[in-house]
Amino acid sequence: MVNRFNVICVYICLFLSAELTAQEIQPVNIYVDDSYPPYTYVEDGKLEGIYVDLVTLAAKALSNTYDVHLIAAPWKRALMEIEAGRVFAILAPYQRYQERPFIWPYSQALLTEHVVAYCHNDVNLNDILASETTSVDQPLHIGVNAGYILFNDAINQKIASGQIQVIENRSTLANIHKLHSRRVDCYANDDLAIKWHFNQLKYNKALTFNHLSKVLTISSETAHIGYTSVRTEAYPFKANFIERMDEALADIILSPEYDAIISRYF
Repeated sequence: MVNRFNVICVYICLFLSAELTAQEIQPVNIYVDDSYPPYTYVEDGKLEGIYVDLVTLAAKALSNTYDVHLIAAPWKRALMEIEAGRVFAILAPYQRYQERPFIWPYSQALLTEHVVAYCHNDVNLNDILASETTSVDQPLHIGVNAGYILFNDAINQKIASGQIQVIENRSTLANIHKLHSRRVDCYANDDLAIKWHFNQLKYNKALTFNHLSKVLTISSETAHIGYTSVRTEAYPFKANFIERMDEALADIILSPEYDAIISRYF
């Protein structure tokens, strides 16, 4: 006959073991730009994109300790949340140390993006940037995604003088529609993000892009997971998580899976 006391002890040990395991798994929330294809975006209610796939795959290597949740959010809201320290991390900012002191550190680079400007063919943005005049008859309007910091010193000087006016719009798609309808003269964003939308829209016969050209490469930027530097006492696991996530990302970047993830979207 099985000793009832021994059976009870076994059940108690199993219960305590399960409870301890549950306690050891730390939930981690990362806010993700919900409108930045092909890198991060929502489709049919699900987060998709190159960076989503990369971080999801990397998170599997941490799953014995961390339960990583990727949460879709408008970019400006994600920035406000991480600035207040209410969110541990966001995906996927460029490194902006002075403009965003509330983000530190940044993860292993996920990918290098090339920020470009597409303009109407009759707009010579390069001439405006090369001109020494500061007079303003009619400012040139450049669309950007809300909350994005993209410009170099040359463009920032023209913005300060009033020769260039920045128009923020909700998403890449909204900017492309405004660019197409001439509500902005140019649009600045990552080259692949713009081309991805052009490819998606090419089946719409009402939209043609022959009157638009890529006129300027503004910069090359690496994208990262950005971690909050605010209320860090709320995240005692921060240093360990960053170290392990960087190791996992570095392994993926050196593996065939990295190219496979990127090619999936093109």
